[in-house]
Amino acid sequence: MAATCSIEVRLRTFARVLVLALAPLGLAVSAAAQPSQVPDYPNRGWLDINLGGHSLRDEEVRTSILGVPTSTSERVTYPAPSDAAFFELGGGFRLNRFLAVGAVLNASVTEDPAALMATQRHPGEPGRVHTATGMTDDLERSEMAVHVSLYGTLVEGRFARLRVFAGPTVYSYEAQLVSRIRTEFVGNAGQPPLAIVGYDVVDTDETAFGWHAGADASVFVWDWLGFGAVVRYGQGRVEITDPLSTFTSEIALGGLQFGGGVHVRF
Repeated sequence: MAATCSIEVRLRTFARVLVLALAPLGLAVSAAAQPSQVPDYPNRGWLDINLGGHSLRDEEVRTSILGVPTSTSERVTYPAPSDAAFFELGGGFRLNRFLAVGAVLNASVTEDPAALMATQRHPGEPGRVHTATGMTDDLERSEMAVHVSLYGTLVEGRFARLRVFAGPTVYSYEAQLVSRIRTEFVGNAGQPPLAIVGYDVVDTDETAFGWHAGADASVFVWDWLGFGAVVRYGQGRVEITDPLSTFTSEIALGGLQFGGGVHVRF
């Protein structure tokens, strides 16, 4: 039930953002494009460079545990990823007055620290369990996506363009994960007897398939050069193996993206 509600909330948010983002440009499109300009407009191809914000679907706090907390154990808690910025490069070709095909290479990166905790029995005090805590440096998490889209052209004029699109997506997920926590007993007065002295990190890389849908709008200052906005929502899911616990878990990919940039047609 919670997952269904979350999806419904995201879809409603996507609809609101789509309307708010494209309404001003939609008015400009309607005013600038005349029916006589649309049928044989000479520009067939396009190239778009966009950047903006990415609200990630992955909102889970994950904990990885190796061992028994009441004896010897290692524990890593990864926070929910912070929202990211995205950069994308895309292009395509018009098939006819209404339809076009295109592809977009999209990437976003976040960096967040993880919380570390280790427990261990002291060799000289087998009845006592000591605990040490710490934080990692920022660990990198990245999503790269290749969106292949079928575009529906709502308006194409000399000064403006408005389109909707949808299609399949290939996602690539990369993340830095902690594989080991290194500890040692210290004898300094006033300090906890157990201290975290380091940790090992490994890179994980997985690929998954998903889908996306959205819309874009452009206003052209010359026949070939303009500026515009894009809004996109995508979904995918990938399974990774945690290097510390060796358990597998699913990561939600995609999310809502909104941005803009330079749009070129030729």
